[in-house]
Amino acid sequence: MDTNRFFIFIYLISLVAFGQDERSITLVNSKFSVKPFGEKITPLNLNKLVIGKMTTEIRIIQNRNSQNKDTLLIYNTTGVEFAFLKSKGETFFYGSTIEIPDVKLAMGIRVGLSKNEFLKIFNINNAESQVDKVVITDESEFCYNYFYFEKEKLTKIILGGCID
Repeated sequence: MDTNRFFIFIYLISLVAFGQDERSITLVNSKFSVKPFGEKITPLNLNKLVIGKMTTEIRIIQNRNSQNKDTLLIYNTTGVEFAFLKSKGETFFYGSTIEIPDVKLAMGIRVGLSKNEFLKIFNINNAESQVDKVVITDESEFCYNYFYFEKEKLTKIILGGCID
């Protein structure tokens, strides 16, 4: 699978969308980083997270560990995209971009949440309140989740699945 390219792609999108000189902090929270929705997400339980009809797209990508091809299942609707990696035996959460308040993450995190509430939820002190981006990762720094703020509100969430 091509996880590195996916994360580089997400990083480049964030640079273009939000500028290169944003102020950011990185927080280690393995529990949240590994399961940002509080449970395992699959295409079968997306209807718990997203109200309404989603379109589906299938993309074939090169597996970085072998000569095999991998299948990405992309589900999207206005303001939301979920990607899953389909293997022979299982389907894994690969990543997501969320720009609408309807999709709620664990601990009450959602687009539209005030920056102060977000900082309180993660026990980030007020000295860090000038940030435009919060990155939440796990202890191994394998999973990265990005939270972008504008005008003191959470405006965009980019989640990266923890796949090797």
